Amino acid sequence: MKRFTNFTHSDGKPFRIPKSKRREFVERVFMILKYTLDDTFLTDESIRGMFLPSELKEGLTIVRKIVIDHLEEEIDETKSSFSAKDDSPESLFDTLAGTLENLQSEFQEDKNMLAALDEGLGKIKAAIKDLEEEYHEPEEDYEDFRSEGRISESSEGRSVFDDVDE
Repeated sequence: MKRFTNFTHSDGKPFRIPKSKRREFVERVFMILKYTLDDTFLTDESIRGMFLPSELKEGLTIVRKIVIDHLEEEIDETKSSFSAKDDSPESLFDTLAGTLENLQSEFQEDKNMLAALDEGLGKIKAAIKDLEEEYHEPEEDYEDFRSEGRISESSEGRSVFDDVDE
């Protein structure tokens, strides 16, 4: 009975891993997938190579369920986590939108899944637009007083307290 599985690392070097450790790794990925929409097991060839075809199919089934049942929640949670301190609403959704785009190639033959992914990308665009409108800083329509220089330079001989003293 073979207790090791042979793999090729992303740099082309072969390596062996005990079957039990490989299966433990795959199970951990499945646990992560049940709570987080993550496509790394599909996009990173060294990780993808750890999966047997049947396990890859199982992982895709978990991802499909999350997209169909929970994508809208994921988008809403991401939107609600926005802070004005973030770079931009668009950058907040970069990872999620990228994941959905990557999944489109994995689910090319599944019309329902493609429709759900397209709908999710549309909801992301709408959420970005909402956040941009909500946090848009209005244009300043007053002169920048800092451009006049120091108070003593712009007061032309008047004291700062002239108006108060009167």
